Amino acid sequence: MTYTLSEAAEVTGRSRGAILRALQTGEITATHNNEAADEWTIEPDDLFRVFPVAYHIRFVLEAVEPLRSEIRDLRSRLEAAEAAISATGERLDAKSEEQPPTPPAPVSPNPPPGRWWRRLFRRGAKGRPPDEFKAGSPGQTPRGERQSSDV
Repeated sequence: MTYTLSEAAEVTGRSRGAILRALQTGEITATHNNEAADEWTIEPDDLFRVFPVAYHIRFVLEAVEPLRSEIRDLRSRLEAAEAAISATGERLDAKSEEQPPTPPAPVSPNPPPGRWWRRLFRRGAKGRPPDEFKAGSPGQTPRGERQSSDV
């Protein structure tokens, strides 16, 4: 496999100008195709002898290693969560087999009418005022008004 000038620059992480200078000074041997405009064919052995890929790979590996450790951590957390979910599912299955489902509580038909109205006007169950507001209670008149003692 041979590289063009652009491919060699991309693989080594250097600029096209740096690769071209190395070609012009003779550090790298390559063949120049005059028919195509500026087409160089560079052998990988010569290219990597002058521009080792190791420095480029080192930076990539340094960036990848923390990601690998994070992936390991996330996988272990996922396995623990899956184990907890399966254990919960097994417990629920065992519990549902032990006892039959309970029927729902009977729903009463419509609530008795007028309860909110009675509370609003402080009326008793039969439409009468509660005992504390009846006439004859100390300090009350037959209409439920307070008597003033200063009269």
